[in-house]
Amino acid sequence: HADPAVALAAYRRALDLAMDARNGRLEGLARREIVGVQMAALEPRELAEELIGIFGHLRRIVDTGNVYLCLSYTSELLIGSGDAEGAALLHGHGRRGWSGRSGGGRREREVFEAAGRTAMGERWDVLVARGAASNVTQIVDLACERLTQVRDLEE
Repeated sequence: HADPAVALAAYRRALDLAMDARNGRLEGLARREIVGVQMAALEPRELAEELIGIFGHLRRIVDTGNVYLCLSYTSELLIGSGDAEGAALLHGHGRRGWSGRSGGGRREREVFEAAGRTAMGERWDVLVARGAASNVTQIVDLACERLTQVRDLEE
């Protein structure tokens, strides 16, 4: 929705309904979308804390689809916090979940990748490849580790 306040209210309502219905997958999706709407407004520490909670939830219900989408938010936060290495690793794994999907953020990913290459040169591509080779458990652990560092640095 074009109006963030309207979108946020709708996603919060969806979260309430998902929790009432005990639908973990929809709960994860709603939580992810709430964070997406609030990304610009949240402090890095708050955003890191929210993402850690979402990854914990997704790990419990084994929802890898939402993991891939949360990796893009996490990569953005990490590169903005000066952790280009962590961003590259997560981005590499996250790209696996985007294959076969059309449109939706392709231009943003290209801009993000160009910024990563500018910041790190050839090392960016090496780390992206290493992240792509990681399994989902390893990458969620890494995401939570790097998010914890952001959260703790901001306190």
